[in-house]
Formats: sequence, C-alpha cells, structure tokens
Amino acid sequence: MRLLVLALGSFAIGMDGFVFAGILGDVGTDLDVSTGAAGQLVTVFALGYAVLAPLLAAATGRWPRRRVVLTAMALFSAGNVLTAIAPNYGVALASRLIAAAGAAMFLPNAATSAAALVAPERRARALAVISGGNSASLVLGAPFGTWLGGAHGWRSTMWVIAGLGVLAVVGMAVSLGTVPAGPVPGLRDRLRPLTDRRVLLIQSVTFVTFLGAFTAYPYLGDVLASAGAGHGGPLAWALLVFGVGAVVGTTLAGRMVDRFGADRTVVLAVVGITASLLLMILARHSYPAALVVLVLWGITGWQIVVAQQHRLISLDPASAAVTVSLNGAGQFLGVSLGGALGGATVAPLGGGGLTALAAGIDVLACMLVVLSVRLVVIPDRTRTAPARPEQPAPVVATEA
Repeated sequence: MRLLVLALGSFAIGMDGFVFAGILGDVGTDLDVSTGAAGQLVTVFALGYAVLAPLLAAATGRWPRRRVVLTAMALFSAGNVLTAIAPNYGVALASRLIAAAGAAMFLPNAATSAAALVAPERRARALAVISGGNSASLVLGAPFGTWLGGAHGWRSTMWVIAGLGVLAVVGMAVSLGTVPAGPVPGLRDRLRPLTDRRVLLIQSVTFVTFLGAFTAYPYLGDVLASAGAGHGGPLAWALLVFGVGAVVGTTLAGRMVDRFGADRTVVLAVVGITASLLLMILARHSYPAALVVLVLWGITGWQIVVAQQHRLISLDPASAAVTVSLNGAGQFLGVSLGGALGGATVAPLGGGGLTALAAGIDVLACMLVVLSVRLVVIPDRTRTAPARPEQPAPVVATEA
C-alpha cells in the first residue's frame, strides 16, 4: 500500500508532463500563443525541476521523508490549480515552476523511499512500482487528458491532475508511516557527485537520451500529422498505445535488472529508443505502422529509468538520495532542452525533420551508454552466466 500511494503521486506528475503532447494546440489557442510557445510550458516545468531538485533536496534534507513527500505533492497540486485558472501565458509559465518545485521534491524522495522500504534484493522491483506509476500515466492519464481537453477544454485536464495530487496527499497521510532515512548531506555534498566522472558518465546517458526523445515527443501531433493523427481521437489513441508500451517496459525493467543486471538493460533501452525514432521517420506516414513503432518506443523508453536509478544506487548506496536526485535533474534538463529545441525547430523542419533530429541525438546516447558500461564498474554488476568448469572464473577489476 505504501508503494502504491507513492506510485499515485508519480502517476499525477507523469500525467502532468505527458498530457501536454495531446493538448498543446488547445493551450496555444486559448492563451493566444503558437504551438511552439505553448510547448515551452513543458520546457519551463522540466527546467525548473532540473534546477530546483538539488536545491530543494538540500533545503529539506533534515525533514522526515514523510513530510517531504506530503509537502511536495501539496505544492505540485497547488501549481496545477494555478495552471487551471491562469488568465494568460505569463501566469501559466509561473504556475509551471510551482508545480515543478513539488515534482522536484517528490520524485527523488519517492524513489529512495521505495528502495528503503523493501529488502535489497527487491529494490529494482520497488523502483519499478514507482516508475510504473509514471508510465501508467501514459496509458490512462495522457490519453484521457487528451480526450477530456478536446471535449471540455484543456483546463479541465489540469483540474483532474490537481485532484489526483490531492488524493495522493490524503493516501500518503493515512498509510505512509516512518520511512528509514539515510545520511543528510548538505548542498555541497549533494553536488559533490558531479565531480565523480563515473556518476557524470552514467548521468550523461540519461540526459542525452531524454534530450533526443523529448525533442520529438511533445510535438507528437506534428510528427503524426501526415498519418492523420495530429489531434483529437487518433492522437489520443496513439498516446494510449505509447503508454501501454511504457507500462510493459517498466514491468519488464524490474525483472530484467534483477535477472540480467542494470548494464545490459540500459544498453538495450537506449538502443531501442534510438531504433524507434529512426523507424518513426518512415512509419509516421502510416498510422498503423506508427502505432507499432510507438509500442517499441514506449517499451524501451521506460526501461532506462529503472536501470539508471539502480546503477547509481548500486554504485554508491550511501549517496543514493543524492545521485538519484541529480539523475532526475539530468533527466528533466534533457526534457526541458529537448522541448525547447523541438519548439524552435518544429516549424522549419516539420514532423519528419524533427524526428530525424531526435534520432540523431539518441545515436550519440548509444555511444555514451556503451562507453559508460565499459568504463564504470558497478559493485553488484550484471549477473553473468556461470563459468565453464574447466575455465577459471573471470576476475573483474574495480576502481579504488
């Protein structure tokens, strides 16, 4: 139950981030701005998360984790209420920063709390539950929000997100007791992992992967316009298919990490995301073909989250709260810059050119993930097949 209420909060935050791909046109029309400008609401939210995550983690580091997640979700809900009533574009942008502050406090603490609430051997599956809340928002939240926004206006979608946040607050207040807490580092200690080249290399994979994916994702309506799925019901179904893939991917991720290790899982995920974007360049002209590619994109896209969190926690368990928080900041920095890049290039490049740009960025992510696996030795690294009896077991060198 405790993991489920944390997952509900993750679901609300995920719906907030992913639903904009289906309502950007309506938001732009209502606020009298272009689709590219409306897309900057996603950028501001993600950039606010990236900047605020380490600062708020340091400011609330001595709070009990229960208080942190309750305060965080209340702040997130308040930001969405303000978005729902925003009279103009400027107020909407400001409201996105408030919601981002709540998300920046909540997601890292939800992940580390989940890891602390279970035995070490079940850590990956606990992380998958929290990430699963986020990916489930793609199946239920984003398509429903897209439909609701088309039927009753985009502001009704924001009210639903705020309501989900309130439900999460109530659920956590009732069921979430004391959560084991680790050490309480200050801001300097929280930023110290940025001087560790191993951590930077792992986090660069997260950053570049999300930079590429979110150059295209917020503008999925433009990508699928040539297939007749630029808005309304067809776009909602496309988001639903993508979300189904994401839930499958998240479910598989926990089991894959537990069985095969985080390294192999993250390589497969990044290669799969890149392949999906490359295939979409051709498939976007056919709605059925695009749906197939979206399933692959969803499956691989959400495996990376669990695998990367597990790699960082295993690299240095004592600094797990710090590294997971910074990894989340890197993820949202990639989302924000990707959204900004997509908003600036969607008009001149069109859906096809935008997808090609996104794929090119994630080719670089493939190079980075291979490099990170080869150079960074994780203590509880991927399980390997048993050595043959006549051969000695391989010796793995570790860094001092």
